[in-house]
Amino acid sequence: PAHVVTAARDPLCTEGRRYAERLRAAGVPTSTQHCPGLPHGFARFVDDLPLAKRAMAQAHAVVAAALDTEK
Repeated sequence: PAHVVTAARDPLCTEGRRYAERLRAAGVPTSTQHCPGLPHGFARFVDDLPLAKRAMAQAHAVVAAALDTEK
C-alpha cells in the first residue's frame, strides 16, 4: 500500500496527485492526504507549525494502521 501526501504550496503538488492516480491505476492500494496551506518540506516544521504537526500525525496514523493490518 501507499500513502501520498501533497501540500498546497508545493510546486510538486500536481505531480504528487498524478503519482497517486498512477499507483491506483496499477492496482496499488493508495490513500492520499492533501495539506492546504503547507509548503514543500513542511515535515521539517512540526515543532514550529501546528498545522504541519497535525498533518504529520495524520500521515503517521495512516502508515501505522497499514503496518498493523499487515501482521
